[in-house]
Amino acid sequence: MIRRRASRGSLLIITLWLVTILGALSVAVARYLSTEVRLTRYRLARHEARELARSGVYLALTVIQQDPTPTEDWSGEPWAAPQAVSPASGQRLTVTITDEERKLNVNTATAAQLSFLLVGDDTLAQAIVDYVDAPDPTEDRLTDNPPYYAKNSSITVLDELNDVPGMETESYETLTSFTTPFTPPTAAGGPLNLNTVMPEVLEAVGVPSATVQTIVQYRSGAEHFVQAGAALIALLESQGLVLDDAQRTLLASALFTVGSQLFLVVSEGVLESPNVRVRVQAVIQRSTDTSPPKIISWRESSNR
Repeated sequence: MIRRRASRGSLLIITLWLVTILGALSVAVARYLSTEVRLTRYRLARHEARELARSGVYLALTVIQQDPTPTEDWSGEPWAAPQAVSPASGQRLTVTITDEERKLNVNTATAAQLSFLLVGDDTLAQAIVDYVDAPDPTEDRLTDNPPYYAKNSSITVLDELNDVPGMETESYETLTSFTTPFTPPTAAGGPLNLNTVMPEVLEAVGVPSATVQTIVQYRSGAEHFVQAGAALIALLESQGLVLDDAQRTLLASALFTVGSQLFLVVSEGVLESPNVRVRVQAVIQRSTDTSPPKIISWRESSNR
């Protein structure tokens, strides 16, 4: 009788252990499957947000292609208005388009122009010019660790500026706001669209403050510039400006235009649950003939 009770007790203990082990295994499997489900949901959401953001770039392509006045670009045009779309519940798409001709061309800018934007940092401004100009052994720093060699060729993406000696975060952010490597180098720092160019850039290329104010004030209303050169000078003088010969020469140069060919598109796709945000930055080049616009630069980033 005692042996039977001991045997039953042992079986009970073994059974309890088996139940405990199976319970632990069940919890582990449940947690594993829960994690896999969450990861799968996140992967699907990220893919959905990425495709949403990519679609915004193609929306921008269509808007730019349908521009009724491709030789004149100003802030009142359809492409300049931010696009906001909610394709489905819990989804958001925002698209902004800005033209690159509002910025200084970093590959043709002079040291004086760059120094103005960098608040008088002549050393860094010259280092940027040396980075892209013709080879000069004196511009290399062989004693640095690692040795520094100037590229001696055009900058293709602004990230390259981080390779320039003396580049700090604040200076880099300033340059990414006011310069571009994409516009065709038709003039020193240009071309610049008079209808969109930033006031700081106008001053950097030598336009006096009073003239800058007149330009900004004129284009801020219902009007915009439809011609550069002599027509621009006549219009500015009709606004009461007195221009000397140096200003006339500058304003009549090939530096200025009234249209844009390159556009920066920032498209952001957002899913609310799970919260995923994907951003695509692309540069679109509009053709001067009847062929459709084309994408010449593309970058994607995600918040998770």
